[in-house]
Amino acid sequence: MLLIGNYRPDGQESMQRFAQVLLRLSELGWAMERLAPAVRLGRLRPGKSGAGKWLGYFDKFVLFPRELRRRLRSVRPPALVHVCDHSNAMYVRELAAVPHVVTCHDVLAIRSALGHFPQNPVRATGRRLQSLILAGLRRARHLACDSAETRRQLLALGGFEPACATQVTIGLNYPYRPMDGAGRAAVFLAAEKLRPLADRRYVLHVGGNQWYKNRAGVVRIYENFAQKNPAGPDLVMAGATPPPGLAQAVAASGVAGRIHLVGGVGDTELNALYAGAECLLFPSHQEGFGWPVLEAMAAGTRVLTSERAPMTEIGGAAAAYLNPDDEAGAAARLGELLAEPVPARQERIKAGLAQAAKFSTQAMLEGYAALYTQILAASRSA
Repeated sequence: MLLIGNYRPDGQESMQRFAQVLLRLSELGWAMERLAPAVRLGRLRPGKSGAGKWLGYFDKFVLFPRELRRRLRSVRPPALVHVCDHSNAMYVRELAAVPHVVTCHDVLAIRSALGHFPQNPVRATGRRLQSLILAGLRRARHLACDSAETRRQLLALGGFEPACATQVTIGLNYPYRPMDGAGRAAVFLAAEKLRPLADRRYVLHVGGNQWYKNRAGVVRIYENFAQKNPAGPDLVMAGATPPPGLAQAVAASGVAGRIHLVGGVGDTELNALYAGAECLLFPSHQEGFGWPVLEAMAAGTRVLTSERAPMTEIGGAAAAYLNPDDEAGAAARLGELLAEPVPARQERIKAGLAQAAKFSTQAMLEGYAALYTQILAASRSA
């Protein structure tokens, strides 16, 4: 089985991890190989914008297809090719003669390019790229979707046979777990950026800077809550380094001293942040899956997230829910969750751990093994 991975300079850490986890199918008896675009011209001008972006495009969309064709014509060609990220779906045009599957993690960028989200306008070059991705997905013989909601949104775009799109729910790509106070303190004290948080109560948000993560909304929700609860916990925003606009929004809030922006944390540090939080505040407008919801529950932390799929798929009955468009109401929901009596809090944490256990890496690997078997059987009978 040949896995098509992502171009390393693009920095898509979650996609790199996803492909790495799939290599563990070797534990189930599958012969696995990984192939990704090499960094050639991209070395001349590293970067995700300007000349660096276009040199990267040449590596990915001109040089790599040639390498892929050579691999497919080799003495021992792969029995099946798995494009691990839908953003590389344009490679499907090279795969007509071989069984293949593409994992579709979300269709949010495609829908943005189609004008579904006016709050996220897309430039002409971005629209062209997304049209190529959509064409590649429509050309693919088999598709795997991370969540039922992603599958629903994909099929709603049209041009797909429902039978060709299978839901294979992904699992945790790091073993997040509860940590006691001593364990958390050791991690916090060892990381300079976390030391100021060692003795603080806090609500946690984890996310990137994509528009749908609603990070500015997180700040407004927390500001509304904090102004009514001066003795309440602080807010820690972890994940991608915040853009200037977000830092300015924090500075302009009336509670800037209680908001902590923490970027560049590793897995162990993030686990400690989850485990020490009063709750996760995750008011996303859209998601393809919603990793932080699952990660927080696995770390024994309560979750307050948007009452929208797929967050509701991941959180189930264990999470508490809010309307991200009603920021005053969301702030009130945060106050209600934090005020839960101890027995109710413990029961919610217990339910969250049980819910997170349903999303195991082993179940994901078995799901893909079953899908590979199905695809290969169909190709032999065709």
